[in-house]
Amino acid sequence: MPNSPLFATDEPLFHEQEQDLSMLHAAGFDTSFGGGSKLQGFVECKLELQQLPTTTPVHRQRKRKTAELHRLREGDRLAAESVRIGKKMKQEQPDDVKMEAEKIFRRRYDILHGILEAWNTGGIEDLEEIADNVYDDDVTLISPDYSEGLRGVEAVMSHWNLLLDAFPDGIMEEYVIQREEGSSEKMKATWIFSGTQIYPIFGVQPRHKKVCISGKSSFTFKGDRIRQMVLSWNYRETLLKLMGLQPDKTNDTVLIIALEGSWL
Repeated sequence: MPNSPLFATDEPLFHEQEQDLSMLHAAGFDTSFGGGSKLQGFVECKLELQQLPTTTPVHRQRKRKTAELHRLREGDRLAAESVRIGKKMKQEQPDDVKMEAEKIFRRRYDILHGILEAWNTGGIEDLEEIADNVYDDDVTLISPDYSEGLRGVEAVMSHWNLLLDAFPDGIMEEYVIQREEGSSEKMKATWIFSGTQIYPIFGVQPRHKKVCISGKSSFTFKGDRIRQMVLSWNYRETLLKLMGLQPDKTNDTVLIIALEGSWL
């Protein structure tokens, strides 16, 4: 049925078969039923085999491209996730560092606060009670009246004992404890010390008069213990005050306690 839809669909194939059979017939081959059927089957087989390369490789290639696309997308996703995690860690790290630095500062602040308060609330016994917990075993102290400095907890405590003997009512009227800029191991304090001299000190006999000394202190830590201290003040003005040769004003004399062995 030449006009049927089926015939219309396969019309090119039938024409090609007729052309092949005509060529075989012209060449002297028998295209009738029997021998010719084999040739016709061969032609049909040839035509069918020619159709295979047009479908299967394209289908495989599409699968390979799809799989490759999935791998690329997965790689992009993993890379983006890695970048996101890296940024998050960078954001969290500074916060962790700041938090740890703040904890260290609070512990050291409490140590210095305890020492200064021991001056205000008690005597040498109070300082001795906390000494082993706040000073490194090899702690050093330098001051104008000890040019060679002092080393060891016992020597430092002897120095405090001498000051308390000379000024038994000595107190820190004011003090401010702060971080030392540019160093994670140093702290500083500014303070005003006042007391009545009743015992010889610095070679000056007592006048039983109250004096005030303004000062600064710098402390160097080793962990949670003080490793070095340097006491430094205007030595000449202090002596003049103790001898009564200079009016005593709160901020006349500067006394600096610095830890690290450097004079300020």
